[in-house]
Amino acid sequence: MAGILRGLAAAGTPRLNCFRQRLIHTGHPPPSPPPLTANPLLARLQSEPESERCVKTALDDAVSAGQLDESFWEPLVVSLRSSSPTKALLVLEWKLEKLLNEYIQNPKPYSKLIYFSGSLHNIPFAIRVFNSMESKGVKPNSAIFNSLINACLSIDDIVTSSSLFEIMDRSENFKPDLVTYESFVSFLSKHGYSNGMINWYLASKKAGFSPSVKLYEYLILGFLRLGKFDQVNHFFEEMKSNWILPNLAILEAKLEALCKFKDLDGIKEFLNFVNDKKLRLNEAMVESLIKFYMDMELVDQLETLLDITKHDINRNVLAKLLCAIIKLHANCNKLDEMENAIKRLLDGEMIFSCAKDVDAIIGSYFRRKSFERLDLFLDRIRGYYRLEKSTYDILVAGFRRFELHERLGMLKMDMNLVGFA
Repeated sequence: MAGILRGLAAAGTPRLNCFRQRLIHTGHPPPSPPPLTANPLLARLQSEPESERCVKTALDDAVSAGQLDESFWEPLVVSLRSSSPTKALLVLEWKLEKLLNEYIQNPKPYSKLIYFSGSLHNIPFAIRVFNSMESKGVKPNSAIFNSLINACLSIDDIVTSSSLFEIMDRSENFKPDLVTYESFVSFLSKHGYSNGMINWYLASKKAGFSPSVKLYEYLILGFLRLGKFDQVNHFFEEMKSNWILPNLAILEAKLEALCKFKDLDGIKEFLNFVNDKKLRLNEAMVESLIKFYMDMELVDQLETLLDITKHDINRNVLAKLLCAIIKLHANCNKLDEMENAIKRLLDGEMIFSCAKDVDAIIGSYFRRKSFERLDLFLDRIRGYYRLEKSTYDILVAGFRRFELHERLGMLKMDMNLVGFA
């Protein structure tokens, strides 16, 4: 196996060479690191100069002090790769030296090093890890080759990645597994190659692998990006027929497709499925549905959405949902239904999302000439909701129009107190 990777970058495979020219100028930055946490070692590394001696001394000192798990270096690479990729690489080099000096024969830590090399878009180091591992007698497995493939795909090198696949396919000891096929489908999904996605998906099935939820995710998101909603629906239904529950990314994609098509029956079926399977919509999905139903003026559907999600969403989103229901009832002058929704909002110790919600309520009372009910509403919210200037203007105009002089006088006194005279 020595030198197995030499010349792969120059090699080509006929079935995938068509991608080469289209991808050659495409660049993708590494994923953003998660928020930094209180990590003394990370803080020290960030303050050190970009020097091999300084970085490796800091890591050695931390190991000598103890109380570190075996994977402590991984979050360091993730945190450093955007702010200081040089330091991130030095961490990887330090880890490789440790593995080689300790004659570690387990291929898993080498696979991790290759994976993180890909996150740094540093293919030469990934190959160095492979060759170093091999020189110590560590036999590569499918996970090692999968990491190499992903590293090459991270720089859009489809040619080398497919050559690695062919090496796996011809081998006896590190055959392609489902993760191998998922890697190619994920890559082609991001780049919008519908035929490529389908071909690799079919190849995985021909190789005897059952589709995973991640494979369906890559397919569904890929076709959503391409606007091929029939394919989104096809693979969503196929996934369900295979008794695979969708993850959150798939649910988001399916809902986005349904909303774009304004498929009310499809959305109803989707929500029933979510409810039956005890899945959860995230807050962004609920807010999407609120906007969709508000634009379509579908208050009954908002009520159904409330029943499904009221125990799963935070109070801010729940308040937005109730305010949407209130506003639609107000626009239709359905005072009883509107007041019932207001009661649910206020009894839950929530408040209106914005002044327009209150303005809609007041407008409905004026249209129905329900002045006593308006008084009760204003008394109910007095003390913990501050009326905006726009709301006072609506009240002034309404009291003048209906010649409610006593109420107008009291309102003006209130306006003086709050500085809106």
